[in-house]
Amino acid sequence: MQGLHDKVIVFAGAGGIAAATATFLGAGGARIVVGDVVGTSAETTVRAARDAGGDGIAAAVNLSI
Repeated sequence: MQGLHDKVIVFAGAGGIAAATATFLGAGGARIVVGDVVGTSAETTVRAARDAGGDGIAAAVNLSI
């Protein structure tokens, strides 16, 4: 995928569509940041992106107001 190398994309959520998109974009060269209220979910999503050739970090965060 062209144009994603060294771009940073932040995801507020680590399940479903966010997980699939993070993995896809990570494999395309984007660096991903995944935050989820369940830290292990964020870590699992980042691990999947790394396994696909991407890079990123995970964080346990609560974005509720």
